[in-house]
Amino acid sequence: MAARAEPSTPIILLVEDDVAAQGALSKALERSGYSVCSASTTSAARTALTRLRPGVVILSLSVRDELALQFAARLKARTDLRIIVCSARHAGIPEELRGQTSVAEWLSRPFDLDELEERLAFQLREPTAA
Repeated sequence: MAARAEPSTPIILLVEDDVAAQGALSKALERSGYSVCSASTTSAARTALTRLRPGVVILSLSVRDELALQFAARLKARTDLRIIVCSARHAGIPEELRGQTSVAEWLSRPFDLDELEERLAFQLREPTAA
């Protein structure tokens, strides 16, 4: 689904392979004033990125067509996009490895929507790297 936004409406690219979670999170973020483009695979996310310029990418570690952290690293090598990982699985990733990734934020599931919105707002306010 392609996001259409007013110029001041932040666009979020949600990469989530769980259809129910994707739908619920998309609706919640849209109610909060974000424009959301959803992708269930990293391949679909790459296609979406040819059409839009999101402010933040929310990435689930469970996407199956490519390792999510490899996708994040490739994305950060080409862009200055902010990436927030939302996953129950990242707790098993050692802190030092998490620190070496190109991910701006790590959010454990289950998470509070208010916490996600705070992190989104922070990432959207932060200046991008030159």
